Amino acid sequence: MRIKSYRPLTLASVCLTIATVLTACSDTPTNPRHPDAPRLEASSAGEAFYSMGTASDRLAQQIPGFGGAYVDGGVLNIYLRKDAYGVPAAEDAARAAISALFREGSRRELPVRFKEARFSFIQLRHWEARLRQSFARLGVHTAGVDERNNRLRLTVHTSGEMTSVLNEAASKNIPNEAVETRVGAEGQAYTALTDKVRPARGGLYILTMFSYGGFNYRYACTYGFNAQISGSATRYMVTNAHCVQPSSTFGGLIGATVAQPDSQTSSLVGNVVSNPYSFTGFPCPAGYQCRNSDAVLVEATGLSASNWDLGGIARTQSYGFGPRSNGSLTLDNSNPRFALAGSSYFFTGDTLQKVGARTGWTAGVVTSTCTFHSSGSFGRLCDGVVAAGANHGDSGSPVFWQSGSGSYYLMGILWGGPDATDTQNSSEFWFSKWDNIKYDLSPSQPLIVN
Repeated sequence: MRIKSYRPLTLASVCLTIATVLTACSDTPTNPRHPDAPRLEASSAGEAFYSMGTASDRLAQQIPGFGGAYVDGGVLNIYLRKDAYGVPAAEDAARAAISALFREGSRRELPVRFKEARFSFIQLRHWEARLRQSFARLGVHTAGVDERNNRLRLTVHTSGEMTSVLNEAASKNIPNEAVETRVGAEGQAYTALTDKVRPARGGLYILTMFSYGGFNYRYACTYGFNAQISGSATRYMVTNAHCVQPSSTFGGLIGATVAQPDSQTSSLVGNVVSNPYSFTGFPCPAGYQCRNSDAVLVEATGLSASNWDLGGIARTQSYGFGPRSNGSLTLDNSNPRFALAGSSYFFTGDTLQKVGARTGWTAGVVTSTCTFHSSGSFGRLCDGVVAAGANHGDSGSPVFWQSGSGSYYLMGILWGGPDATDTQNSSEFWFSKWDNIKYDLSPSQPLIVN
């Protein structure tokens, strides 16, 4: 069974009532790299691997023998290699680096517990890079570092492919005990908070409309979040790239119309103005076209300043928690919005929330901070994974974290998951992370969300 990104709900192909001009650029843009974007690094052996810019990637550069980190029961568990575990200097360095990271992310510090690691985090990232170019041949459709268990975790289609992955790992001098394989479904893109709501904010139902190849398309998705680019007064909103182009393409198309909630001219939000091309070549596995994020920038020309809520996410009356959860779609009129205080970072074991047009307000525990996911021939390089319910129509949902002080921080936008059906929500959802969205949509100027 193939993984679906939570592909948008497709409505009838009818003529647009809001004029749309669909434009495709002829050249792939070359933008300066955002400082938080994924980057090439070198292991102690001098071989290249891809650093994904997560909290653990950063800690791995500062803590000797660092093997990964995860939150459990209000405690931050830190893996250290045997040569660093129990060594006062190494543990002191770890505490100092963690304390600095918590301050930077506006997070309340947690107690720290050290655990002995078999493998370092940099080793695991490096071994993942060695396997990456074989993913398509081996049938691997998800891959990432399992920080809770200090190993790599890969998902394939069949049990026979599990054996092939382990054989491939052995041929590349990767210990089999460092690799966990499992059989699982490939992902889906999820593509109502269905009333017209002003001021417009994250979590609401949106309708996208565009023409391609002589056909007209309408997709139902979710309003991600409002944003501005530093130094500019222009108003924008962000949603998923797969919501504004056909399933046969990924990135590169601009001009699609976004409306909330219907095709009436008075419902116009704006048009897509930034949608980076997908690319091939490392770190994108052979056989795939990849993006850092599944995100586009929409210039909100249809919304006045008073109808555009910077920093706001719609709040409903109740939430559901955990796999296959479902939340309320009814707005809480007494407390109608979450107010974003900014953005932050997250660990495996943290609890994140989302508000989506199909399943409302749901929450769950982070099971991965950086997993490669494929959907057909398209790949997303470094998604967050949350064990909470979502479904088709939730594509674009803002994903956020509540700090100990009660403030809310944007983490990214949901794009898909593994196993949603018409009658059952997904066991987890996958989302494009904030740093990758910034890099794709505004690499040279800060993207502001509050």
